[in-house]
Amino acid sequence: MLVKCPECLMDVSDSAPSCPHCGYVVKAAGVSRGEIDSRKSALAIFQFVSLGAIVIALFTPRMLITLPCLVIISAGIIALVRKEPRWVLSLGCTIAGLYLIAMSAPDLSSRTEYIGKMELQNWDWQAESNYTHIRGRVKNTGNKTVRYFKVQAFYKDASGNVIDTDFTNSSENLMPGMSKEFEITHRQSPDYKHVSISVVEAHTQ
Repeated sequence: MLVKCPECLMDVSDSAPSCPHCGYVVKAAGVSRGEIDSRKSALAIFQFVSLGAIVIALFTPRMLITLPCLVIISAGIIALVRKEPRWVLSLGCTIAGLYLIAMSAPDLSSRTEYIGKMELQNWDWQAESNYTHIRGRVKNTGNKTVRYFKVQAFYKDASGNVIDTDFTNSSENLMPGMSKEFEITHRQSPDYKHVSISVVEAHTQ
């Protein structure tokens, strides 16, 4: 009776010890076909891990994609070292992981080149109980949509020296011409005499 070779999917006799087309061992001495298939399935565990990590990476925010990509690459390399079946799949998973990391690598220039287009408006600094609150708005005066921005506060002593910092950020899209409220809450200190704020990061789409 003819059966399909698990490796090349060509027809091969069920009594043949190996596939005449690709050399895949169909039967081994003292080992049943079921045992071989079971071992082959067990050997492919890292390929399944790698494929699963790829699926997770596709639905992971860009800022958090590094961890699933490392799982993809590690599982792909282990699968290659273990000589799991379908080595092309293992190699493809490894390449996919490297590609996803490259695509998700932050563009450092985009963090700073658009800062000048982010305008701080109507902000003030008030002390309430044991905390200080900086409240205001930031407006996108450029022509690109900002997908992430960070506002940093610098707390200074009477001489103007920075003695502490804090920040707030947002990952909501801020389209051109739109503004968004922000607040930075920080524990009060008698040493804080002055405060200044600035937009230190602005990522555009």
